Amino acid sequence: MEQVLSTVHCLSSEIQNSKILLPTAINLVNSLKDELIKYRSEEQFQIIYEKAKICALKNNIPIERDDERNNRLRQKYKPSKQFEDYFVMSTLGQSKITQSKNSTKKIKTDVLYDVIDR
Repeated sequence: MEQVLSTVHCLSSEIQNSKILLPTAINLVNSLKDELIKYRSEEQFQIIYEKAKICALKNNIPIERDDERNNRLRQKYKPSKQFEDYFVMSTLGQSKITQSKNSTKKIKTDVLYDVIDR
């Protein structure tokens, strides 16, 4: 994440310069967009994810495997008594249990892409 922030900070500092010309500013913005697109690649995500796992292990933070997390989060669904006489066609908020099946993909979309896109 430091890479993303430092890249954006460099552009921000250069654009704030009063002597910058418009074509130079446009080139800097275009190069930043290209760099951010590279950060969205699978290879870059794997590099960042491996660094995060190493950091977690150094700080004694346990890393759950995907199947362990799914078993722990799986609960029996018991509908509320309010819905006994109704036909329910939605998940009633139970979607987080099924969405957690691939946590690395979830990290990629919920964390990395949010940082890059904002």
